[in-house]
Amino acid sequence: MGACRGFLPVSSSVLPGLLAIALAGCPATGGGDVPPSGHDSDTSAPASSFLDGPEGIRVVGDRVFVTSTCAALDDATGTMTYGPGYLSALAPETLEETGRVDVPWLNPQTLVVIDGQPERGGETGAPAPEVDGAGDGQGGSEDGFLLAVVCSGRLESDRNGRMLAATPGGILLVRPETLAVVGQTEIPIGTPGSLGGFPGTAVFDPAGNALLAGSGIGPYVYRVSLAPPSVADTFTVHPESETNDLVVPALAGGILYVSSQRTGLLYRLDPASGIPVADPLDITKTDAYEGPIDIAVTGDTLYVLATISSRVAAVDLATGQVTWPFSAGSAPNRLLFHEGMLYAVNSLDNNLTRYDPATGQRTSPFAPLPVGTNPWEIAAAGTTGYITGYLDDTVYAVSLDDGAILRTSR
Repeated sequence: MGACRGFLPVSSSVLPGLLAIALAGCPATGGGDVPPSGHDSDTSAPASSFLDGPEGIRVVGDRVFVTSTCAALDDATGTMTYGPGYLSALAPETLEETGRVDVPWLNPQTLVVIDGQPERGGETGAPAPEVDGAGDGQGGSEDGFLLAVVCSGRLESDRNGRMLAATPGGILLVRPETLAVVGQTEIPIGTPGSLGGFPGTAVFDPAGNALLAGSGIGPYVYRVSLAPPSVADTFTVHPESETNDLVVPALAGGILYVSSQRTGLLYRLDPASGIPVADPLDITKTDAYEGPIDIAVTGDTLYVLATISSRVAAVDLATGQVTWPFSAGSAPNRLLFHEGMLYAVNSLDNNLTRYDPATGQRTSPFAPLPVGTNPWEIAAAGTTGYITGYLDDTVYAVSLDDGAILRTSR
């Protein structure tokens, strides 16, 4: 298949953070001795890349981990197709691929670090996670950690224009030091015509030894037990309607917070049962706040990113009040809180916005990237940020001091 590079506008009622979905064709294989992904080479690409529509990214130990979604546009039908996705391990000092794991479901979008500590806020000092079959005796600097690869599956539209899950999603558990797969479970598409399936963002609950994954098309959170991996429960955040939704989970103070793109509310649930523990917070009353797409938590503050209104707001968890709303760039997609600073990834502007929560200072643009990058997500270690470029199949290492590009994976 030839390169299909461009942007696909998506209705604001469906996947609001993906207003700038990049239609990524399979790139040429590359990376020296790295084995090819099994896709046809694309000789029209300006440079070879071992990545293919990279989205999720995390730093664990001395390696950077990236998911490749292998998304492309079928010219004949005008629909999205996906090749077999994979997880790549990169050396941070060179951004060369050092290993790869194929995933059994389509569209691996999200990575969650499972280490007994919160992914997006929550309780600290929790015991190490227990996973059946994970005790393989392997050591290394990343020993004791697991990576959860959240695969969303493929979507299709119905006659009413709603997006429905066409294939199951799933969660793959991988030991980062060895790239050994230690567990997996499928997340089904639900009953015909329902808005179930298509898991997206997720958070690890160390107290319950479970992963909580929000749906990208409906009002559902899937509670996935890790011992053994299985879907233990499905939380209905609010009643399903004729309109798609996108829900994002986060943990703080033992409470599961779930934002809803359709209702604009921030729901407060018990993470073990999904039962509400308090009334939802209406954060849309302040500053025309629309389209929550990502959440970051630190201490008693929860930061919510809205992609439709291009805003980021801080919510005081003690009072439920929005303490400050700030603007982001075009189609902001992901948030990261790192060493006292907050970063928003602006997909259409090809840059970041940096915020200092202590002072309210905003720096934008920050870390400008090449035109056509379509940055998707950011992870960080020390003073270096690692950003996935969905459209150009590249990972960028940038300085979090001044925003300069330090190196790339090409």
